[in-house]
Amino acid sequence: MTENEKTEPLLSVVVIGLNESRRIGRCIDSIKTATADIAGTEIVYVDSRSSDETISIALSKEVRVFQLGKTQPPSPAAGRYVGSLVTHGRFIMFVDGDSVIAPGWIEPAIELMDSDSSIVMLSGTLFTGRADTESVLSKVEGLGTLKSIYQVSGSWAPIVSRQALDTAGNWNPFVRCREEADLAIRLRYYVPGSCVVQSDQYTVDGPKCSVLNPAEVIRRCKIGFIKGPGQILRNAIAYGYLKKCWNIAQTLVLSAVLILGLVVSIAVGFWWQFLLLFFGAVFLRAVLTGRLIRIGTLFYSMVMGTCSLWEFLTVSAKRAADYKQDFEEIHPQQQ
Repeated sequence: MTENEKTEPLLSVVVIGLNESRRIGRCIDSIKTATADIAGTEIVYVDSRSSDETISIALSKEVRVFQLGKTQPPSPAAGRYVGSLVTHGRFIMFVDGDSVIAPGWIEPAIELMDSDSSIVMLSGTLFTGRADTESVLSKVEGLGTLKSIYQVSGSWAPIVSRQALDTAGNWNPFVRCREEADLAIRLRYYVPGSCVVQSDQYTVDGPKCSVLNPAEVIRRCKIGFIKGPGQILRNAIAYGYLKKCWNIAQTLVLSAVLILGLVVSIAVGFWWQFLLLFFGAVFLRAVLTGRLIRIGTLFYSMVMGTCSLWEFLTVSAKRAADYKQDFEEIHPQQQ
């Protein structure tokens, strides 16, 4: 064991948030409880320029607090990226500030990742909006059943190997959404033989944001959340890992077919037949794959795909190396 390995913490926890004053205290408390048996765990909170009391509450929990500057657009990916720069653990868990973390699974997760270097990202399963949340999360023991997956969600509090994260180029702070999918793609591309796995245990509680809710779709549009797939695909083409992005590309391809087909069909006078054929094919695919829920989210997929397609065509590829590291540490005396 090297001298650095002796002094660096085994685990770092990076919490990100924006205007989370109602939830950030509970989030940090749950992390401290869940990591109590992991000696030397460091916890940092990275804030996306909150306008409420979030920073003051985080400071009162005796964790290091950083705030993103004004020269770069804030985003969840930017918060995760900055958090990775200011921490030192061999493994990093990334947590949304509106989440509650269950005890009983983090230690075995790290032990598994430490013994099997092929597992570069591991997450649990999100448990949302039910009255018995505390009862369910308190019963979590171990990792349950693990499966290899294509991507994780940030709300699942993924644990990532720092070595693999560095090899893959870190989080991309310019990606506005699905930054976890982007990272998972690059981890598999740049770290040969690696895999991303998920536990079937409920390990995280967080608010449920359904894309069937029109207000949630509008919110995501306003903050640029729906542009992510276009950014990810543009980067994949620019940096050579396009073949790893088929799942991301499907939404853009579907939207491109719809837009192009609708323009042509209007020009030749059979637009309604085209729409009937298009949505009939989508419905048939949903039936054949047993995923009828896709019909309910088709509108959101079309909105995301259209915006992402525009982003793909108009925005240049960027990665972490292009990000101006504009952030500062906030100390209690500054509040």
